[in-house]
Amino acid sequence: MDVALGCYIIASSLNFLHKNAQMSHNNIKVASVFVSLTDNLWRLGGLENVCKEGSVDERTVGDIVRSSSPQCPAAPEDTDGTFSSNLIHCRDSWMLGHLVAKLMERFNGKSDGGLVKFKQTARKSYCNADPRKRPTVESFLSCQYFKLYPQHALIYSVEFLESITIKTDEEKRNFFRKASTDLIQVSSELFQKYLMRLMFSDLIFADENAREYLLPRLLSVKTKRESRGFYKAESYAKIMAPLLKDLFKRRAKHTRLVLLRLTRWYVPFLPSHFVKDSILPEILLGLNDNDDAIVMATFNSLAVLTSFLGSTTVVGSSLQKSHFYDAFPRGVENKTLVTAESLSDGMGEQSFQQTMNGKIMNDSDLDSGKEYTMMHVSRQDMLKSEREKRAQESKRKERGKENQKNRCSRIK
Repeated sequence: MDVALGCYIIASSLNFLHKNAQMSHNNIKVASVFVSLTDNLWRLGGLENVCKEGSVDERTVGDIVRSSSPQCPAAPEDTDGTFSSNLIHCRDSWMLGHLVAKLMERFNGKSDGGLVKFKQTARKSYCNADPRKRPTVESFLSCQYFKLYPQHALIYSVEFLESITIKTDEEKRNFFRKASTDLIQVSSELFQKYLMRLMFSDLIFADENAREYLLPRLLSVKTKRESRGFYKAESYAKIMAPLLKDLFKRRAKHTRLVLLRLTRWYVPFLPSHFVKDSILPEILLGLNDNDDAIVMATFNSLAVLTSFLGSTTVVGSSLQKSHFYDAFPRGVENKTLVTAESLSDGMGEQSFQQTMNGKIMNDSDLDSGKEYTMMHVSRQDMLKSEREKRAQESKRKERGKENQKNRCSRIK
């Protein structure tokens, strides 16, 4: 999959040179391919032999031949002196065919029919000794191998997200509506390696269709009952915690609003200490903002955190005091769902109002992946707990009075 995506990117770069710039590369080999450290995508370098169409002379051909390598040798028309300045694109097709054949050697022996045909096309068609019979680089991009799943889902997503700034609203709408289901074909390792950075960019957060169809799924967890997420509960915190920490450091308004409105989708699956130390302080910044939308979304997010961390952690014990009491008649049971779902977040899109079965992951159970269903706490239980606290307080005061009487009698 990595090689297929890399070959497609290299061919796309060559096609841009040929069609848009009317230039040829003339130096395609393994040493001219670089891997980016930021997104792990391949980049085409080695541009020292780039030429405009029709400007190739004997000196340029000599440089091309000297810079060739045994894995990607110079084209036959360059070595025998029969080159034509009008067929310079054929030279890139020859070099691309040898580069692909070299990279595909690691897959020799595999019985994948699409892969076998792809390697045969690279060797026979693009490495043809007659330059006029070599296909164009553009036709290479149309190979059937790139249209097979899961290659197509990964390649198409990377290509689309890399050029999203020039896509129309209709194209973006169609992409985000299908991406949430198409990307299920891509393994979580490849998704994390190639698509994570692209999917969580500020440009994606700014798109309405992405907020409605894609981002809730990206922030969800894959469980036995709910398969909408991309990561399982046991690996979710390890992968998403560093990413969420980075997202909360950003100061783009639209990104922060999405994170606040989708709090209930990711908080229950993160360690409580991480939420307390890294997420809560960033969310509290919104209370000091002068934007009404940020403040409203912050209060809504804090309500979700209260159901997860407790009011003592979110508000602070020094500010807490009991001002209310239960007034329900005896014998009447009234249960309250103390979860994020019971809190209205009407500021978001349609997907934000959909319910999701909440799961809480304790810190000690992160590795084992144990899941705990959010509890329905009844008012009767809360009242019973409050009565027990009052009874204990009364007993403590009685013991204090008895001790004081005993001290006074000893003094007498």
